[in-house]
Parts: sequence; C-alpha cells; structure tokens
Amino acid sequence: MAQQNIAVIGAGAKAAAIAAKAYCLQQEGKEISVTVFERSEIDANWSGRHGYTDGIKRLCTPAERDLGFLYLPTFGRNIRPVSWPYH
Repeated sequence: MAQQNIAVIGAGAKAAAIAAKAYCLQQEGKEISVTVFERSEIDANWSGRHGYTDGIKRLCTPAERDLGFLYLPTFGRNIRPVSWPYH
C-alpha cells in the first residue's frame, strides 16, 4: 500500500488523537504521515487566549475515566508511550 498522508486543520485534541493513532500504525509498519496546521498555538481554542473558553473550566471527560473499545494487544503496546496515564 502506498503511503497515506493526512492533513489536520487545528492542533487540538482531535489532532493529538489522530497523531497518536498514526504513531501506532507506523509501529506496525504502515506508511502514514500526519501534518497538522495550526494558526496560533497547540490547543488554542481551549487555552482561554483565543476566545473559545475562558481557559479555566474543566473540559469533557477526564482522561482517567475515558473508556475505549477493546483493542488488539499490539495496539495497546503501541499506544502506551503516547497515552495519558503513561505521562
């Protein structure tokens, strides 16, 4: 399969999730690249400096309570270095 190229507009949470998934796929030998385009800064809309929120309120589900689907063991091994509990 030819290399897959993904472009993401905005460096928010979805861009981070796509980049993490691409990393896992790369670890399994898939040729995939992700380019993220951001006008301001990473998580600009959520920081409170760019008008979407005040930057103080807690947003969405806490990472420790976020439940995923059942994954193959190789996915779990590959996602660990880029997962929230790892850091």
